[in-house]
Amino acid sequence: MKKRLLSAFVSLCMIVSLLPTMAFAETGVQDSGIVTSESGLCEHHTQHDENCGYTEGTAEIPCSHEHTEDCYTLVKEVKEESGLNVTADRVIAIQDRSRHNPPIYAYGICKVFIQCSLIGGCFEPNIETIASGFFSEDDLPDLATDKTTRDQVQMCFAAYHSAHWDVKFD
Repeated sequence: MKKRLLSAFVSLCMIVSLLPTMAFAETGVQDSGIVTSESGLCEHHTQHDENCGYTEGTAEIPCSHEHTEDCYTLVKEVKEESGLNVTADRVIAIQDRSRHNPPIYAYGICKVFIQCSLIGGCFEPNIETIASGFFSEDDLPDLATDKTTRDQVQMCFAAYHSAHWDVKFD
């Protein structure tokens, strides 16, 4: 069961890597070597929120937030499989593979789709993944539908474009 969940998670991470990402120009480098924007946010943390311990400063008490490992979570499996660093942002769907992907197997697989953000790293070919690329919704390559269907990729694009997404689950 553990291997099935892990393989579903890895598949999800590979799907998520197909989603478009934004790139911003470097505006400054602190002594630590961390690239920051004009607002002082680091490359790993594009927005302050309560999850990283941020509280908005006031005239009496200015913001003194310092970035730590808790500000973002690197998804270890994505790093191991692709060489890329990502943060897991939200669950898109939890699906029973036999209800969405042909052919039906004699055993069950639970697929978990998670929206991630690329924060760095560089693709490295390995025994599971020989190439990587980013594709627009209208320019998808041929898919191995026993792993991921066009409908599933379109669902991920819809979640990406939605500010408020309700998790789909079977």
